[in-house]
Amino acid sequence: MAKKFIPVSIVLVLTAVSKEGFSLWMQKRKEEGSLNDFWEFPGGKVESDETPIEAACREFEEEVGVECPKIEEFKVTTHSYTDRNVLLNVFYLYHPAEKLPKSERQKTFFINFKKGTQLLEGKMLAANYSIVESFSKYLQSNFLLEAKDTLCPLS
Repeated sequence: MAKKFIPVSIVLVLTAVSKEGFSLWMQKRKEEGSLNDFWEFPGGKVESDETPIEAACREFEEEVGVECPKIEEFKVTTHSYTDRNVLLNVFYLYHPAEKLPKSERQKTFFINFKKGTQLLEGKMLAANYSIVESFSKYLQSNFLLEAKDTLCPLS
């Protein structure tokens, strides 16, 4: 019997952008099974009474412990794990790193535009590699850096 797709919303938490790359806040997954201890983005299942964006904000607030700021839709994609299929509603938001929790299970990673996800090979959930790569291309094509290397959306 074919596995059904589980609708999930995840949030890419952007903490900084420079001409070299960008930083994303992640947390280590805690669950029984093969996906335990991999780095992932805040997120979870979309409940039957909520929209994907509502689920993204709810999960962000539950997992990060801070109020959900302005959130933007990025893309919808799918991924098949050995034990499940997921329909990923991917959102992003900007949040200052200093206002996010930090522990051995929560930290910020720098993604170099030229090297991509090299530093996270084997450490991140499989579905997230293509998401981070496409987000990198999105940032490079849709944002400019001001003279101070701060994020400036294209008009």
